[in-house]
Amino acid sequence: NNIAILKPVNLKLHLFLLKDGSKTEIQLTILTDHSILSYFWGNDNKLVYTYDNNGDEKYQIYSVDINTKQITTLVKEKESRVSIIDLLPKIKNEILIAISNKANNMFDAYKLNIETGEKKLALKNPGNVTGWKTDHNGVIRIISVTDGVNTGILYRNNENETFKLSAYSDFRDEFEPLNFTADNKYVYALSNYNRDKIALVK
Repeated sequence: NNIAILKPVNLKLHLFLLKDGSKTEIQLTILTDHSILSYFWGNDNKLVYTYDNNGDEKYQIYSVDINTKQITTLVKEKESRVSIIDLLPKIKNEILIAISNKANNMFDAYKLNIETGEKKLALKNPGNVTGWKTDHNGVIRIISVTDGVNTGILYRNNENETFKLSAYSDFRDEFEPLNFTADNKYVYALSNYNRDKIALVK
């Protein structure tokens, strides 16, 4: 089994690989600006990591091949911000990401192929969406919307349906979806509806 680790070199954190149980560490990245702080396995051969080249917190997405050490820029939007929504573990070579829209500075959701770098729009943000939740098939089924004070949770059964208001919260109430159950029929959430403390509910 291959193990990826972060290890400091010249006071910066770099990606290293312990291959097939070996104790020999193979350095995969050589960066001079600052550290890698976030990474994950994209597939059996590639590690995916986020990095902001100028320390401006505009993180971009890169991959490194553990066999060739080749680094590929997957998403580099110089004037936008990029974040990872979901690793989509059941969908080969795809992850779900968010890229800020230059027009309104809100985030749109895209599916990103980590082998080809191809991006496909998954959900256009009308301007008030602040969060997404996908089921285990990689479909965005829940979105959070806000008017700046109150938060609405919108839900749909499948990607062909429109989103409908399912829950609502203000400064007194809280409802935060966490994840779908394994069968995609229910959602685990944190809620204080009809109680005086937050509880984990299904």
